Amino acid sequence: MSDVVTDALSLARQATSDDVSTPPHVAVVGVGIAGVSAAAVLADAGVSVDVFDMGENPGGRLAVRDLTDPPWPGHIVDVGASHFTVTEPEFAERVQMWQQQGLAHQWSDTFAVVEGGNTRVETGRMRWSAASGLRSLARAEVSRIEQTGAGRIHLAHKVSSVAVADGDAVVDGQRYSAAVLACPQPQALRILDPETTTALREQLQSEWNPVISHTMVFTDREWPDHGLWFINGSPVLTSVADDGARRGDRAAVLVAHSTPDVARAHFDAPESAADLLTAATCEVLGITAHPVATITKRWGLANPAAAASGEFAADASGRVWACGDGWAQLARIEGAWLSGRRAAQALVARLRG
Repeated sequence: MSDVVTDALSLARQATSDDVSTPPHVAVVGVGIAGVSAAAVLADAGVSVDVFDMGENPGGRLAVRDLTDPPWPGHIVDVGASHFTVTEPEFAERVQMWQQQGLAHQWSDTFAVVEGGNTRVETGRMRWSAASGLRSLARAEVSRIEQTGAGRIHLAHKVSSVAVADGDAVVDGQRYSAAVLACPQPQALRILDPETTTALREQLQSEWNPVISHTMVFTDREWPDHGLWFINGSPVLTSVADDGARRGDRAAVLVAHSTPDVARAHFDAPESAADLLTAATCEVLGITAHPVATITKRWGLANPAAAASGEFAADASGRVWACGDGWAQLARIEGAWLSGRRAAQALVARLRG
């Protein structure tokens, strides 16, 4: 067991246990991959759990857009996270389940690196994708949580305050045995009561980078079959993904991710970066055609400038916990899933005394 889990359990056991006479009831804020991972552990343990998210769909930054117009109607585009990798046995087991359900599939273990005007092809860890977009993985977890009978998902519900009072976590005025904040640290800080969650707030101080995701729809494929390009040293781009390759339908659709500087410069009007991102992508991939359609989306809290230490955090009261990709020591989706899982496992141990 890691030191951070041990420390969290120690905090929990030192906390008051006024709620032991009633069944535990936990709130999870965030229904991204960390939130559904945490909620699944709690629900599987028989803990009643309410999961809240301000979005209308589960998945958080596992976002997708469905194309409805020619030339690729019905194609699903990953406009948020682009793929995931697998290293830890716990996550590998879950990915195997997704694969057996027909949700996840292996994409490619090769990719292109563009640097100084040169392109080289490298081999690395297998990248995984999802036929119906990465959001489908979060949807599958939500369905599984609801099927336990212990979990309830509340979408389009923005949590405004989380505090600790009289041995309870208080979420928008409702008392819970504990609350798990499975959202980016800056979002968690906005809703945490500064007077009753001081210790946790100190652990959540972090800087996050913005990104603009730019989808380009072409009539024909006019680029090498590298699947994924990492662009080093560009003032405009960090990566480009061949969405038709990762989806498996060979649609002529590319998704580029901007540098943080471009995202900051165009944050108030992300569509103003469309021509810049299109031109940079076409130059890197040698494309002469112009896209027939584009989709530009901003992400204000795309990724942390540096991962926090440990796997999750807990307030000194043992009533409020925080997890997510801000603690991801591994690749983002796997790290977020493991962070949510480990936080919830420690919380279950606390609730069981």
